[in-house]
Amino acid sequence: MNQIFEFCRVAASFNKAFKRNKNSGLGFASLHIITHNFCPLNAAFCENIMNRENFEKIVSKAKLSNPTWFEMSDENHIIDLDKMSELESEYSVTFPESLKHFLSVYGSGYFAFTSILSPFPDNEDSLWDQIKVYSLPSDFIPISENGCGDYYGFKVTDGVCSEEVYFLDHESEYKVGSIEYSSFYEFVVSTGLKN
Repeated sequence: MNQIFEFCRVAASFNKAFKRNKNSGLGFASLHIITHNFCPLNAAFCENIMNRENFEKIVSKAKLSNPTWFEMSDENHIIDLDKMSELESEYSVTFPESLKHFLSVYGSGYFAFTSILSPFPDNEDSLWDQIKVYSLPSDFIPISENGCGDYYGFKVTDGVCSEEVYFLDHESEYKVGSIEYSSFYEFVVSTGLKN
């Protein structure tokens, strides 16, 4: 099972490299094609391998082997799921279960090498402030800023956030770009748990 997980993780990273490097000769290779042709299991399994259980295992392992990565984490920013439901009603938005789980366990703010914006408007790292201050598109909910003025977040359709994490580039006047990560968990592992 670990070998399959590792293969699918590598296939996904190759897919991102191909998307970013238009001169690779492979153009926009798709994870779907890669996993269908090379993955010993079906593509759906490989694409959805980063579930809550696998995410928790990866985080536990990272905390044991690199405890200093988590010294900036603030348990005061842990979010109650009932308050999260109230917030979703107030703002007419439905966040992905993966984000709600993460915020209820780890909270917003720093998490190893990434920072997660808070859904609460009164927090200093509020995603709503980012939307207002930078006039981000109404069909996008930012979850993290990369330190260069760009955002990762969810595309919103009819008030429901996507499971996938999209990239919003300030150089493209904050137009919602392509899918960067297949899930919030994959985003956190890729941006926050790699040194």
